[in-house]
Amino acid sequence: MKEFYSVSEIANFFNISRQTLIYYDKINIFKPKYVDEKNNYRYYSRDQFSELSFLLLLKNTGFSLKDIEIYFKSSDLNESKEFLKRKLLEIDNKIKELKLSKEGIEKKLEHIEKVLKIKNPVPTIKIIPKMKVIKVDLKPPYDDLEFEKATLKLKKILKRELTDEDKIFSAIKKENIIREYKGGANYLGKVLNSDEDILGTDIEEKKYVSVIHAGLYNNIYLTYIKAIEYIESKKLKIVGDSIEFFSQFTLFWKEGAGGYMEILIPVEEY
Repeated sequence: MKEFYSVSEIANFFNISRQTLIYYDKINIFKPKYVDEKNNYRYYSRDQFSELSFLLLLKNTGFSLKDIEIYFKSSDLNESKEFLKRKLLEIDNKIKELKLSKEGIEKKLEHIEKVLKIKNPVPTIKIIPKMKVIKVDLKPPYDDLEFEKATLKLKKILKRELTDEDKIFSAIKKENIIREYKGGANYLGKVLNSDEDILGTDIEEKKYVSVIHAGLYNNIYLTYIKAIEYIESKKLKIVGDSIEFFSQFTLFWKEGAGGYMEILIPVEEY
């Protein structure tokens, strides 16, 4: 059995560069078993394989070279044990953070796919059962800052962060639901779940014209025009503020921000 291995042999076996091994030698975290005095060639023994394997495992796990140096220079097993326990805790915390990041990315991807699937949404009529909601009033100019303030108030009422599972909506004034859509929200709201013990307001069961908007927020007026034309064709009349259920995920095009939203306009027959 071969006793010593050159830098190139070790590098090939562990799929790392020769320069990496030479660097580890220079910074004293993994030195060769001996160096030939005639040509300065480095040689490693078989019993160093497990040491290098563990070193690379630590590095691939995110340990810094300084951490690795501390571990390998320790001659006390209790110190080594405590060091690795601390690092395992750090890894567990990173795993939790990565899981949260992964969930966020997956939800964002789902939202993008949802928007991409909507090509030419057709208005429909829906009966929406009674909803218990909480409301936060909005004031002109109904800009992003005003919505952010209202969102913070919602969080304060709920005593928690909002999630994409929360049914968040804005209400557009009835007088602004016209072909020259002007926007102008009355309030920001959230549908309360049955297990949320919060004093809310009831929105009674109503008939709504529902239409999906998937695209730029600046183009939402086109979706309203489509809904208004449908309402007129069905000989219906608008009887209240519209409700815009929107996702908390905002998407960005070159032309601006947008996303997915369901617009509900309350209607009755003449």
